[in-house]
Amino acid sequence: MRVPADEVSKVIEQLWLSDRKTVYNLPQCLRARHQTVVQAWRDIEAQAPDSERLSPEEADQLRDPKVVSWHPESKEHGV
Repeated sequence: MRVPADEVSKVIEQLWLSDRKTVYNLPQCLRARHQTVVQAWRDIEAQAPDSERLSPEEADQLRDPKVVSWHPESKEHGV
């Protein structure tokens, strides 16, 4: 969803000062969380491949579409 910055600003200006601080803190928190998740995936991708074979239970989970989704839509959610 795209919202013009001036519309966001108008809404924020109508809030109490304490609520404005909350509005400011939320995107800061979301940005920090995103950076943490991105870094975690980079760390995982940088590791050497695992040579240990999957257990039968793990192999079953990979085949179960309810457990793992390989759909392209999952990429947009960071999965």
